[in-house]
This record gives sequence, C-alpha cells and structure tokens, in this order.
Amino acid sequence: MNSEPGSGIRNGNSAAEEAEAWVGHGTVLLVEDEDLMRELAEEMLVRAGFVVRAATDGLEALEVFRVHAVECVSVLLDLTMPHMSGEQVLRSLREIRPDIPIIISSGLGASRILDRFPGAEGIQTLAKPYRYTQLVDALRAALGDD
Repeated sequence: MNSEPGSGIRNGNSAAEEAEAWVGHGTVLLVEDEDLMRELAEEMLVRAGFVVRAATDGLEALEVFRVHAVECVSVLLDLTMPHMSGEQVLRSLREIRPDIPIIISSGLGASRILDRFPGAEGIQTLAKPYRYTQLVDALRAALGDD
C-alpha cells in the first residue's frame, strides 16, 4: 500500500475517508464572488463542521471580518473579485488580524498564486475547481491540524 505524500492514501485510509472523519470547529470567512462556487464552498465548509460567514466581494469581506474577526479561525479568499483584489483584501485582513490563516482560491496554479504574495506567511493555496478532500486538506494545513 502506497502512503507517500500526494498518493491519496495515508495510514491505510483513503483521502476521502480521512476528509470525512475530520471535523473542523469555528467560523470561516468565505470570500467568493461567483454564486455557484460560493454556494458549493459554503456547503463543503458546513459539511466539514464550520460556521460560515460569506461575502461576495472584498469590501463586504472586510465589513464582515471586522465584526467577526475574533471568532474566525480561517479565511477562504478568492483571488480575483470586483471592487478589491485578493491581494488588497489579504493585506487589509492581516492589518486587522495578522495571525489569521488564509487559503487563497484561484484558477491559477499554486506557484503563480504565491508569486503574487512574496513574503506572506501562513498562506495556503487551493486551485479551482476543488473537491471536498482538497478543501479539507487546505483547511487542515492552514489550521496546523495536518
């Protein structure tokens, strides 16, 4: 049995079994301007055990985060949105709460995403479209629970 990283099998369990067994706690701020993607991501986050605060653009995300910053355990942030870019939102979120774990979701590859955030600490990436297991893996990594 292969248990190498990325093989989909860890400790004898499939990635899907591990994702289903893991339960998150707390609130995640979901920032996504595409309705269908936001609805799917919200369903997945709830399935994983989180309370979700959703925003459709960067300005709304900052308003929601200012109110709920203490309860948020992570942010799932779309990179490309109207009104503010993901980079601007990330910087503003970090001004409010520098320690917040952030997962950037984009159609770009991980290296291209990270190239846009030089020196940024604690950023995970998640390529769109993503599956439930990929979201859970990103959350576990962001929250230090992997």
